[in-house]
Amino acid sequence: MTMEMILALGILVLMIVLIMSDKMPFGAPPLLACLLLVVSGLSTVQQAFAGFVNPSVVMIAGFMVVMAALQKTRLISNVKSAMISLVNKGSYRSYGLLLVIVMLGASLAGTGATGYYVLILSLVSTIPYSKKLPTSKLMMPLGFATNHPLLPINLALLFGVTATVLETAGFHQEISMGRFALVNLIMSAAFLAWSLIAYRFLPD
Repeated sequence: MTMEMILALGILVLMIVLIMSDKMPFGAPPLLACLLLVVSGLSTVQQAFAGFVNPSVVMIAGFMVVMAALQKTRLISNVKSAMISLVNKGSYRSYGLLLVIVMLGASLAGTGATGYYVLILSLVSTIPYSKKLPTSKLMMPLGFATNHPLLPINLALLFGVTATVLETAGFHQEISMGRFALVNLIMSAAFLAWSLIAYRFLPD
């Protein structure tokens, strides 16, 4: 490995550690990593911060604005209060309930709903720190849970995308919606099992 590769890997590891330790405000570690890339000479300012003008990032920023407005509504305020109440109880059961609730929400929002993903992360990032159930143990599992519906009842978009991709690749056999839903159910159950086990290993 060259020195540049070692430096880049070191900056990446530092960013991951800072995110997982929850010692800095949400979003600060990636900005720090970009600055370190420039200061160390590994990239130019334009290269380091190019991702912030990426269309996907701009779209997410738009979602964040909408979510900030939604958080002022009574509905979201009640949801946030319920989440904070579970966090303050701080039990393993509360963690499991939060996972199930988010996965049930994903069943209604649909797999891969970016707006729902941003909403959940926005809510989690604003929950006050609690030693009983730190947000560092919630951020990753709940973020991933938005993509794993507990009930496979809203899969039309994902099914259509999958069928289109397979047809483009030359696969022309008929795909069963029932089997597709069953596979998604198995994946969601596997994710839930992983999350319940991973709780013990996630950082405090």
